[in-house]
Amino acid sequence: MFGIADELAKQLLVKILVISVVVLSVVGFGAYKYGQYKEEQIKEKYVEELSAQKKSYDEQVEKINKVNAESLEKQKLLLEEYKNHLDFVQAEYEQKVKELEDLRATKIKELTKKINQDPEVVLDDLARKFGFEVVKIEED
Repeated sequence: MFGIADELAKQLLVKILVISVVVLSVVGFGAYKYGQYKEEQIKEKYVEELSAQKKSYDEQVEKINKVNAESLEKQKLLLEEYKNHLDFVQAEYEQKVKELEDLRATKIKELTKKINQDPEVVLDDLARKFGFEVVKIEED
């Protein structure tokens, strides 16, 4: 009797052992696949984050390049405006210098004419303008 019971117990133990091995294998394989799945999810999450960071970086670089290009364009315009203004000021300066030279020449001609016509009047005008006294020297 013990022989059949022992045999049945052995068979039952073998079946339980086989079932346990199969169940543990299935559970282990499932755990392995779940680990791979989680690893893929983590990789996808990091790839998404890195992609988002790269996209943000690219957008920032694009904005910086756009601002830089606008700044360079403004600098060009300001430089051109400065050059035009400088040319205008220089031309105006040259015109004013010419006008002053012409006025000086005219004044010299007028003064020379006055001196030749009436030197005493010119001498009195100069004395009044510059605040000195004219002392007449009599000739012997």
